[in-house]
Amino acid sequence: MVKEKIYLLKFINNDNVVGEYISENDYTIMIRNPMLLEEIIDPESGRQMSLLSSYLPFSKSNIFEISKQHVLFISDLHPEMMRYYLNTLEIADEYVQKTIQEIKEVNETLESLLEEKQVEESLDEQPNLIQSSNNTIH
Repeated sequence: MVKEKIYLLKFINNDNVVGEYISENDYTIMIRNPMLLEEIIDPESGRQMSLLSSYLPFSKSNIFEISKQHVLFISDLHPEMMRYYLNTLEIADEYVQKTIQEIKEVNETLESLLEEKQVEESLDEQPNLIQSSNNTIH
């Protein structure tokens, strides 16, 4: 990843997004690995802190086409913030991969339960094939 291509974008909805600039045309900008930059207040210290988090972390692609109508401005990123972005991006990717694996395991369990339920319902709907007889043979 070329560091000079990482920018801060300010959207009209007030989101601040950091991402790798790929290209643009008259109407859109292509960004890779966008991360939401939030300013939060640490409840213990009362200090303002910057927090980066994945922007649409579970989407199939990590490249997004953003309408220029939604972008107020694009700015160069401070070198330390770029370093923070790159470090956070690596950690966030590991988190997403781990979460996807956990979701896969949950889905497999749910599908197994649903299959069992369908089999039980199917058995409940079958006519009773074994008929009991009250005829006693002596």
